[in-house]
Amino acid sequence: MRRLFALLLGAASFMACAQSPETDFADCVQRNFPQHSAQQKIRLVSTDRTGGTAKITARIFWQPSRTGQNRFHVRVDEPLDLANSAYLLVQEPAQESLFVYVPGLNRVRRMRGEAMSGELWGTSLDYADLQYLHGIALNTGFSPAGQAQLGTRPVQLFKASVPPAAGWGYAGVQVALDIQTCIVLQVEFADEQGEIEKRLSADPASLEQIDGYWIARKAVVEDLRRGTRTQLEVLRAEFDQRLPLGLFDSRGFYLTRLPKD
Repeated sequence: MRRLFALLLGAASFMACAQSPETDFADCVQRNFPQHSAQQKIRLVSTDRTGGTAKITARIFWQPSRTGQNRFHVRVDEPLDLANSAYLLVQEPAQESLFVYVPGLNRVRRMRGEAMSGELWGTSLDYADLQYLHGIALNTGFSPAGQAQLGTRPVQLFKASVPPAAGWGYAGVQVALDIQTCIVLQVEFADEQGEIEKRLSADPASLEQIDGYWIARKAVVEDLRRGTRTQLEVLRAEFDQRLPLGLFDSRGFYLTRLPKD
């Protein structure tokens, strides 16, 4: 799983990957995968069915465990009523655990399984989306589904079935991987009839290389079932910098001071 970290978040000189339909796209994504850590400051602007909007600014930190499992720490900056809320997503060999700290409650809550499938901060995002946006959910069960064009970008398509046990409420997923940069440009979730219910799309014009890694600075999450839309923008990104170990300790992650912004 450590190999797969594509969109928001390899070597000093990047080598592009020319993807063939028979190639496992994990090999392509691995070339754009940070070796040690990633940190990003992001802004989310969510619009509901009535046109109402909400804005959130947060910082995301990623670092693998000693066994190569992914760990995410999310710390909210704005709005004020969510400021200093902290979230720690930890992958384990058999499952994933989410630890949530809200200052007003002054305690940590641990969630697993279907309890992690809800919306994130009232936006169109949930934690499954967060994993796909960072490429870490793209590890097994995908089959090549031909090549296509997204705008001016040639992409390799991959499809997979979503097991009911995942708790996402979808039956299938299709991923479009940019052939030149190995960035996930689009993820579509479909129901049993093949109708698209949610779409994650990166803006190809926002592709940028930072510290030797490609990212998309702008993306959109559309929940077609609920009629909501969330715009995501990466305001700042750094890779392979030293991070405090306490950020990923479930016993005190919310107390650890963040690196200087």
